Amino acid sequence: MKIQLSIVVANYNYGRFLADALESVVKQCEAPVLVDGRPALPIKGRPQDAVELIICDAASKDESVAVIRRYEKYLAWWCSEPDGGQSAAFNKGFSHARGEWLTWLNADEMYTRGMLLAWANLVARKPQAEWITGNYINFDDKTKKITHVTWGPHTTIPFLKRNRFPNAVFGSTTFWKRSVYEKVGPIDETLHYGMDTEYWGRLTMAGYKPVRFNHYCWLFRDHDASKTVGKDTAESLARKKRESVYQRQKTGYTFEHAFKNPWYDLWMLWRLLDGSLLVRFYRRRTLVGRSVVPFIPE
Repeated sequence: MKIQLSIVVANYNYGRFLADALESVVKQCEAPVLVDGRPALPIKGRPQDAVELIICDAASKDESVAVIRRYEKYLAWWCSEPDGGQSAAFNKGFSHARGEWLTWLNADEMYTRGMLLAWANLVARKPQAEWITGNYINFDDKTKKITHVTWGPHTTIPFLKRNRFPNAVFGSTTFWKRSVYEKVGPIDETLHYGMDTEYWGRLTMAGYKPVRFNHYCWLFRDHDASKTVGKDTAESLARKKRESVYQRQKTGYTFEHAFKNPWYDLWMLWRLLDGSLLVRFYRRRTLVGRSVVPFIPE
């Protein structure tokens, strides 16, 4: 059995959501087995491939630690201690990871039903892949209704590279090899909002291209306490703007997702031809407003 994927869960005072996040992994796996003295979770339907769960809790003051202890037998490693923020938590978790692939999952999010098996099958079919990215679903925490869906391109344009390459890469739908992380470096711990887009820009400028995973991977929960969905203050808006400028200066990735950019126009034409824009339109028409429950692992 091989540990294919290390999933790092970052948490701070999201104890009310944390069990859902962990269950979305555990329910897609068989009973834990010890690998070199630490638990690993064989993927149902592909038990030769396993995932490991790592939790980095930032000394939460709610019920988070009690939840973590309930799931301790599934965890390869966990801690509850002050840290330098979300990016620092991810890097700390990756430093304890053993998987060939890395990803993160925030404590208020979930994976979709069947995602892990579909991902492992894709990795088996695409042994040359080093960076994989898929699609996600937003849902309202109160109503459990789908509010938004994404659907990225089915393929990438082979002759577009680096600053001419558009990024359609979404947070926890994204997986990259440990070897890539070692070459490109850790998540930027100075960033609070844009650590993910900065990292994708860094990967792009290093010459990596994501392999498309045409699957819904991630359930993004809309709730009032969410860093992404919550109301912005003047301070948070100013910080987002500063971080955006910093990212572009640091990585050199300045691609504009706007029709005034001819490379973006070419990309949109490509998406029309590969059918992904039509799929996105259809999925939004048919899924928004429906219950998210059928997508939750059981």
